[in-house]
Amino acid sequence: MPHGENPVDGESEEEACKHRCQDLIDNPLIAAWFFEKRFKVFLEKVLIPKWKLEDWWYRFEWQHCGSVHIYGIGKLKDPPVFEWEKVKNNEEELNTIIQYLNSLVTTINPELNAAVPDQHPCQKSSEELCDDIHDYVELINKLQRHTRCSSSYCLRVNKDGQQQCRFGYPKDNIDHTLICDNNGHPELLTARNNPYINSHNQLQLQGWHANVDLKPILNIHAALQYVAKYASKSEPCSATFLEILNSILHNSNSSDSSLSAFQRLLLYTVAERDISAQETCHLLLGIPLYHSSRRFVTLNLNKESLRWLCGTGNENFGTTSQVGQTDQSPLQRY
Repeated sequence: MPHGENPVDGESEEEACKHRCQDLIDNPLIAAWFFEKRFKVFLEKVLIPKWKLEDWWYRFEWQHCGSVHIYGIGKLKDPPVFEWEKVKNNEEELNTIIQYLNSLVTTINPELNAAVPDQHPCQKSSEELCDDIHDYVELINKLQRHTRCSSSYCLRVNKDGQQQCRFGYPKDNIDHTLICDNNGHPELLTARNNPYINSHNQLQLQGWHANVDLKPILNIHAALQYVAKYASKSEPCSATFLEILNSILHNSNSSDSSLSAFQRLLLYTVAERDISAQETCHLLLGIPLYHSSRRFVTLNLNKESLRWLCGTGNENFGTTSQVGQTDQSPLQRY
């Protein structure tokens, strides 16, 4: 991007940061294309071989600020057999499983007393990067700590009328990783030395060099719940005119004219939901909203409606002859 490739001589770090932010705003097409390509390479060259992934699925999602992030699930090759009812009273097998899980995920900060870095580790140039313990600790302190709870993000009112973090922070420090029984389902409590550290994998964190989250799935119920939640999760809807107007009036001075309030109201674009510039460019580029290691087709067997065949999960499965209205039903074709 303009300022990112050729920074202005003599500009301060604060000015350079502003330029990078403006470049991101001004070039959503580049941002959308680069993010998809970067994660695809990271998945194929790092995560799949290092974690020995057999199956995977992930989808793109956009935050309120318009920036993209990814949710996904993966199946590792040859993990320990884990049947909770059989192993929960077997200390030896349970320790083997815990040792395996500790190799995947952690909530330990190797240097608790390390200061939060002045320079954001994600703003370092490629020449400055060094995948050592110092870099790892900087990333933890800057990216992996749940430092602020707010009603707009994670605070929810519980049954007792008290505000509570929906992620459960702060969490209790524990010396050793445990797997506990939670109403018949296994629950992983990783060893932690800081109540605010988010669970992660060191390879994933230092390789991606941005905020990550990793949680092992311990039973089929949790796997189905996760996939169903994020496969069907919709983007938040836009606020209604009344909600926007009430917000504007609440934040306005009583001496302001009504014309000013309505002018501000008309600045908002109200639709079914907000679509950011990056998401718009993602769609215009024809990038799928999700990727999967499995190939499958959708069959419409309703005789009263038009029949369509749609392939997914494989980039090569999308030719004109394979997608579209069919003379025969998909069931007859297969």
